[in-house]
Amino acid sequence: MWQPVTAALLPFHIDKLNMVISNSPIILFILSIVVVTIITSSIIAVFAFLKYERESDSTNDSPQKRRRFILRYTGIAAFSGIVGAIGGGLSTLKILEKDFVSYVINLSISERYKGRPPRPEGLVGIFLTWQHNPTTTMTIDWHTVRGRPSISLLRYRREDNGSWQEIGADSRPFPSTTDRSSIDPRTIHRAELTGLEPGTVYQFQVSGYNREYKFRTMPAEISSEKPLRFATGGDTMTDWVALKRVNEVAMKHNLDFIHWGGDLAYADADPNQVTDWFDWFSVNKDTLVTDEGRVIPILVAIGDHELIGELETHDHVDYEQTDEYRKFMAPFFYELFAFPGQPGYNSLDFGNYLSFIILDSNCSNPVKGQQTMWLEEQLANMTERSYVFTSYHSAAFPSHKDWNKEEKVKIRDHWVPLFEEYDITFALEHGDHTYKRSKPIRELEVSEDGIQYLGDGAWGVVPRGGNNKNEWYIDQFESDRHVIIVELDGSMVDVKVINEDENIIDQFAVEGRGSSTN
Repeated sequence: MWQPVTAALLPFHIDKLNMVISNSPIILFILSIVVVTIITSSIIAVFAFLKYERESDSTNDSPQKRRRFILRYTGIAAFSGIVGAIGGGLSTLKILEKDFVSYVINLSISERYKGRPPRPEGLVGIFLTWQHNPTTTMTIDWHTVRGRPSISLLRYRREDNGSWQEIGADSRPFPSTTDRSSIDPRTIHRAELTGLEPGTVYQFQVSGYNREYKFRTMPAEISSEKPLRFATGGDTMTDWVALKRVNEVAMKHNLDFIHWGGDLAYADADPNQVTDWFDWFSVNKDTLVTDEGRVIPILVAIGDHELIGELETHDHVDYEQTDEYRKFMAPFFYELFAFPGQPGYNSLDFGNYLSFIILDSNCSNPVKGQQTMWLEEQLANMTERSYVFTSYHSAAFPSHKDWNKEEKVKIRDHWVPLFEEYDITFALEHGDHTYKRSKPIRELEVSEDGIQYLGDGAWGVVPRGGNNKNEWYIDQFESDRHVIIVELDGSMVDVKVINEDENIIDQFAVEGRGSSTN
């Protein structure tokens, strides 16, 4: 709708301007009012001028008559402009199909109005993940700040009867904090624990801090009596209040781990937005720990908002497919998270029952080429798993964004055929800020033996209206912040989708590597 206008005004920034317009109902609402008002008023003004030219007699037309004429048509033009603006605004809201009042309320409680979250006591960040076998290892990151103890040493033991063991940690500066006088420098400490027992609770304590935390290794096997349960979503924080609220909803479900599919702190790799990362880690430290002190591990994927803002994707003239260049493009992502690590995509095997593949959807890596070849090798080695999940940021079957965007076409061309060939359980998609469940799809048609795509990334962002919600491939759609709870018992997948008000907005079951049974 706005392409011709933005192209004329800002030809070198058309994509960025259109992204802002399409992502913000308020901007689109205001812009529509301004445009319709100008057009309507201009039409009335032209009509008035032509009428005046016809009716006026320059020889005997009095100043009073000219003034009355101008005032009369100025009033008509203003009234028509107001009516046109109201009509344009209402039409825009209809096009958006958004609850505008809800949107304004959401904005009013955002971090820009509520301030930053309180600085946590003790450690300023704690983050657990895996780099290797989740049943026998755990990677623990903790963040310290100047003025508090900063010792790269951790001790741990089995909760039941183990003796304390100590392990040293690697340390590195938190990106963009050591060279800025306005920010207290922070340090990231990282230790990987290995040789652990599956399905076991461990205690751990960071040297210099009194609090003891816990973690639980993943089970070697799962069953209906002892299922595995994880939460998944993406696009986690343009609003720390919303992130906190949805985290709290997720934590009511006895989770084994959480997966987030990119666009985490929305900091765009900008050093001036490093405090957004502080807030992100702060909220997660305060909310993703159980009452008993068990910290929930998190797996993350890269999204476009982890990249340097002006790059947007890897697809630019200076791109090099090297570790150094990927780190240049997404310096925070590659420093802050041990997994997936370089090259930005990776996989984890949970015992013999689950494989989890994290992909990079055209962010710091091309879809086509090395990554696709690696994906096929991984899938070929996972045929005996009961469950295989793939996850990436940009949705191949989008609920809101343009179906023809380059990275989406490439995913459908190169990854989707592999998903179908190896019959994965689900593909997890993000980036559209909605909830979506696709119909089972095979060869770009609805098919009973097809793959379903779950998404679309609305954990801690303002939900969008869903431009594509009536497309052929959409089965379920909601414009809600939400968490997807997935439970695996060895034969079935039970999925429950819960919004931030704790209402169930979707629920269904799928057989392991099989088809849906609603």
